[in-house]
Amino acid sequence: MSIQENLTACLQAFDNLVRYTETNDYPKEGEVPKGSWITQLGRLRIWAANVNALESGNASLDHILRDPPLRAGLHGIRDQIFKLLGDIKQTLKGVLEEEISAGDSEYEELFEDQTLLQGEMPPISVNTLLNTLSLLYTFLASPVVAQTWTSCNPLNTTDCPTNPALSTEHTYHFTNSSIDDTWNTTADSLTYSQMSGAHFTIATRGDAPTIQSEYYLFGGELEVWMRAATGTGVVSSIVLQSEDLDEVDWEILGGNVTHVQSNYFGKGNTTSYDRAIWHPTSFQPQEDFHNYTTRWTKDEIEWYIDGASVRLLKSAEANGGENFPQTPMNVRLGVWAGGDEDNPKDTVEWAGGETDYDEAPFTMSIKSVRVKDYSKGKEYVYGDMTGSWDSIEIVPYVSLPLLSPFDRE
Repeated sequence: MSIQENLTACLQAFDNLVRYTETNDYPKEGEVPKGSWITQLGRLRIWAANVNALESGNASLDHILRDPPLRAGLHGIRDQIFKLLGDIKQTLKGVLEEEISAGDSEYEELFEDQTLLQGEMPPISVNTLLNTLSLLYTFLASPVVAQTWTSCNPLNTTDCPTNPALSTEHTYHFTNSSIDDTWNTTADSLTYSQMSGAHFTIATRGDAPTIQSEYYLFGGELEVWMRAATGTGVVSSIVLQSEDLDEVDWEILGGNVTHVQSNYFGKGNTTSYDRAIWHPTSFQPQEDFHNYTTRWTKDEIEWYIDGASVRLLKSAEANGGENFPQTPMNVRLGVWAGGDEDNPKDTVEWAGGETDYDEAPFTMSIKSVRVKDYSKGKEYVYGDMTGSWDSIEIVPYVSLPLLSPFDRE
């Protein structure tokens, strides 16, 4: 059984337990308050979204921790996660079996044919559940599941998948169509409207709707018409990111009505904190749609707001080029609660303070996305483990050159 399947069973058990607590006679004296179960469910969903535990394929936690794992130092972690999920599942099973009468078939059926591990385990106590969840969340802070996520880092191994090339220019109009198979929904689903396009909504704690392109740009342009989400601590993000953790960002805070932030990373290096710049705006980003554009070449990155350049970064200015993004990047668009109380203190402070989920929903809307790849080919391959621009090999088409993802069958 996979981590994805195990976690899905845990979340289903949590959902059913929360539904049970909504009955009129709950809680009885001495029982866990309903709010505590809801809080723990939210924390588990946040952990799952951050580590791709519910995903399948190359982006999944199962793929990262497969035997042998993709990266050194990960041996045994999959077994530990299995054990913790098993403990959580057995505890929830014990709570429901104790609380629910034998005639309550709706809840009894929850656990039929849903064993997490081989063999039976005695349920742990409810008091131990919080400790078990806390131990599970420590994996969020480890290098295994850093918030800047890669499914396979080419600087650490030579067997990473190739990066499919966009190799063209294309505009997505979300006001008249939903995302297609050139995108992957990595956390929660989107809704759509003809007036304002795709809606990325945080409705409850743990929501973090995000989409990620299947294709990569090797130099190029990204233009997004977006209305940022409201809400203290809520972050609307426009990201270009590579598998070796080069990154170029726009980040807009729900509680900041006067500025937006541009940022970049090279190879995931966060040792310096002079990369982010706050740009003043003549508008409130949460009130209407505005154009946020990034142009990236081998030598420079430029950020634009509504067609006006607000920042130009030369390669040499990024630690002599060492921290300058220079490997193929895909597109990641989403909204998340940087102000969640379980996030590190520095993250909550940067996001503007703790998020109050009672004020939800918080919605980021995107009308359109234009992407342009400056390189032409079928896919991009890391020629070595340096992560330099010149090390990237552009694999051409043999019989059908320069086909884009929109022309391929």
